[in-house]
Amino acid sequence: MTPRRAPARLLALAVLAALPPVALAGAGGKPPVPAPPTALPPAPTGIGQLAASRPWVIGARPGAASARLVRARGGRLLDAELGLWRVGAGRARPVAMALRARGLLRHAAPDVPARPAQAAPPAGEPAPWYRPVVVPAAIPPPAAPAAPVLGLVEQGVDGAHPDLTHVTLSGVPGAAVHGSAAVSVATGAANGIGTYGVWPGAPTRVYTDDGTCSGATAAVLRAARERVPVLNMSYGFPDGGCPSHLEATNHAYGLGTVLVASAGNSGDRDNPRFRPANDPHVLSVGAIDETLSTTAWSNHNTGIDLVAPGSRVPVARAAGDTGLDPAPFAGYGLADGTSFSAPQVAALAAWIRTARPGLSQTQADALLRRTAHDLGPAGWDERNGWGLPDLAAALAAPAPAHDPLEPNDDIRWVDGRHFAADPPLWRRARTGALRGRLDREKDPVDVYPVHLPRGAALRLVLTPVAADVDIEVFRPRARTVFYTRRPATLVTGSYAAGLRRDRVEVSNRGPATRVWVSVWIDAGQDELEAGYALRMTRVPLRAAAR
Repeated sequence: MTPRRAPARLLALAVLAALPPVALAGAGGKPPVPAPPTALPPAPTGIGQLAASRPWVIGARPGAASARLVRARGGRLLDAELGLWRVGAGRARPVAMALRARGLLRHAAPDVPARPAQAAPPAGEPAPWYRPVVVPAAIPPPAAPAAPVLGLVEQGVDGAHPDLTHVTLSGVPGAAVHGSAAVSVATGAANGIGTYGVWPGAPTRVYTDDGTCSGATAAVLRAARERVPVLNMSYGFPDGGCPSHLEATNHAYGLGTVLVASAGNSGDRDNPRFRPANDPHVLSVGAIDETLSTTAWSNHNTGIDLVAPGSRVPVARAAGDTGLDPAPFAGYGLADGTSFSAPQVAALAAWIRTARPGLSQTQADALLRRTAHDLGPAGWDERNGWGLPDLAAALAAPAPAHDPLEPNDDIRWVDGRHFAADPPLWRRARTGALRGRLDREKDPVDVYPVHLPRGAALRLVLTPVAADVDIEVFRPRARTVFYTRRPATLVTGSYAAGLRRDRVEVSNRGPATRVWVSVWIDAGQDELEAGYALRMTRVPLRAAAR
């Protein structure tokens, strides 16, 4: 059933009976961003034996109470700000039970291994064919600053390789095979031997992890807090696994980092979805071959954003590496995989952000998608996404509008459960306005806390751009904007069809409070992206009554 417009006026935050139910409101007819799992770790018997034998990553409400409880039971702190802990197999269940009993448990999941997105190498000789595909010869790299312009989460890198001497490390180094190859296609030095990367010699930092959920989470958070402009993640966890990693990437995005991840190499088998490639605000990159066709093994799904060369890619070969086909040059080999497509896009993103330093993370990733060279069927498709990045177009195109206050894909991302709570908007203003942007897959909903004083009415006008966008207002106690049946926390909403404006009004006779304002792309249309302008006016209740 298509929702009809709800009545505009509501007094004292009461829900009007005329407000129609809306299925999966705020998701445009798509399932919401999954909530993190809160199931308890299994007891170490029977079917739960395997999961119980692995350490767990537990997300607790940050604070002293959680810290005392987990630390007393042998938990190791991963991140204090986010309340993340690694707990041994034998103690994970009692820790989670104790946290849940006190209302402090956010999520619990096994510390699963990360799966590098590297395919088996083909036979043949290397040729740096991929670079002219993504970098026009007439465009010189920008002057690089001293600080790293690109970060990669990898276990290690061979710093003695002549192509990789410019790379610095953050963390304890481990295996260097995968990291050396991935870094080389992004920023490998142009030294006249072997091959070189998209932006040769650009300042690069590898944030080392140990190949597990907890290790990758910690590495992403280190990169975020160092404000690295772009971060590449050429690995994957099963979709829904490692929820702490979603917290880390959302934290990084909120601090200004463009996030890039490999889509995976199982497209010709079970074609699963992976984290982080399919998570909100992450650019998911598939692989194409020399004919600019997507490879059969490149994962394809609704989360694909871009593609880049990933077949027969010449890469730096770490000392002791026997897993790559040898090249005519010592220290080099050929590799297949979206592991090597994603770093090329990440290097382009770093190039663009360096050349255009005023771009925010939301502008940079939108620019890469909007200016991409279309491949395959016209428009976006599941194999090519928006297409192959076009560096020249991205450097010249007007900057998209900044998408403010991201990540804000549900109430839990802005109310303090994951990060510091966002302050209510327009606390002292009588009028206010903002512009936002939505993506059905990667940014499905925007949620804003808005201040509502005592004795005032809040009038909101939503103007869609390019696609039908709707609006709802929720009570302060609401925990989510997603639902299948109308919740008591829903105050009012407006569901005008097409590009007509939506208008809602709520009034408050009680103490000053905040309400949650939710904006999303409406269901029943083909558009994947939409923009909007949201305007607020506050008036006294006497004026609202007229």
